[in-house]
Amino acid sequence: MNPRITVVTVTHNSEHVLREFFKSIDLASSAEDDVAVVVVDSGSTDDRETKQIAEEMGATFIAASGNVGYGTASNLGASSARSDYVVFVNPDVAIGAQSLLEMASRAAKLGIACIGPLLRSSDGTDQHTFRSAIRPLWSRRPAQTSPSGGPDDVVEVETVSGCCMVVNRDAFQEVGGFDESFFMFCEETDLHTRLRAAKRKVAVDLAHVAVSEGGASSAGVSRRWSVTERSIAHVQYTRKHFSFAATAIDWTWRLAQILFGGEYKPRGKSFAQFVQGTLGANPYGR
Repeated sequence: MNPRITVVTVTHNSEHVLREFFKSIDLASSAEDDVAVVVVDSGSTDDRETKQIAEEMGATFIAASGNVGYGTASNLGASSARSDYVVFVNPDVAIGAQSLLEMASRAAKLGIACIGPLLRSSDGTDQHTFRSAIRPLWSRRPAQTSPSGGPDDVVEVETVSGCCMVVNRDAFQEVGGFDESFFMFCEETDLHTRLRAAKRKVAVDLAHVAVSEGGASSAGVSRRWSVTERSIAHVQYTRKHFSFAATAIDWTWRLAQILFGGEYKPRGKSFAQFVQGTLGANPYGR
């Protein structure tokens, strides 16, 4: 018997891409009981429109208490799943239900806890399908974007892109789901690190492709805010998984980037965001 899946997508002002999301999933192509979809709205201003689309498409709609962050919203969606696998897919990702079901089936046969597809942009350019997990600055390895292997291979990796991943529900629950202290960025790497620590496998399936341009849920968010938030998440990850010395070095390096890097202007806002997010009380509950 093939495994069933629950597709969880988290929206934040993403109504403009949601119909295309459902079109790509193409629920009509799969048996009625094989695929369920849960839309979790995380503090959107277009939540009424999002709810209307979700209900029109036969999906479950859940409204979070506010803009709670990706990990928290994803856990909320996953908590309603009763299927064998939970699929976390961003609303701007195009991939069919049949591909997701086949990936779940391959994961079940091969004993894989989390599996992701190849990731490409609409022009066919390879995206960051997978990479090495985060390490201290002195032991970094270059990120890889194109796994080696045949077109039908499943390749074990350290971490896959969080924009589309098929996760065994039992394994997800075993490691406690997403760590909700991560507001945005690095939460999938942390999940994969904990899965691998629990002797569970993470892999990429070269037989299936997801297409995404990214950024559909980032409307109104500046590039400056995003790169600063990514720096905060990296420090969080380092603090959680490595030594105090590694964390101090990482924190200092990222602070230097804020003070001198071109993407962080106006620097005063980035500095305040970074210090609040890494050292003090903040609105995200870190």
